[in-house]
Amino acid sequence: MTDTPSGATQVAVPSGQFGARIARGAAYLDERAPGWRQRINLGRLNLSECTRCVLGQLAGGHEAIWEYILRSFGIDEFDNADYDMGFNCHDEELFADLTDEWVQYIEATR
Repeated sequence: MTDTPSGATQVAVPSGQFGARIARGAAYLDERAPGWRQRINLGRLNLSECTRCVLGQLAGGHEAIWEYILRSFGIDEFDNADYDMGFNCHDEELFADLTDEWVQYIEATR
């Protein structure tokens, strides 16, 4: 993450298959939940479980349904925004890779 001459924050785009999506999600959280990186427990992070994913941890990690968590962050569950911002994926077999890339990104930007 770097500051631009105008004072706006620019989020670095991580490498990997989910890099651009994670960068969009990180930028969204920078606006909605400042300081979010420090609140994520990387040892618990698991994008396949809604209470342990990025948004679930920020929402308090309570047992909640995914739709509730999305709405609490102003994300429409029907417009694919969760997918576009790297909070979800359409292939169950890719959740481990998505989680690994979020961990790498958060470690690099904390």
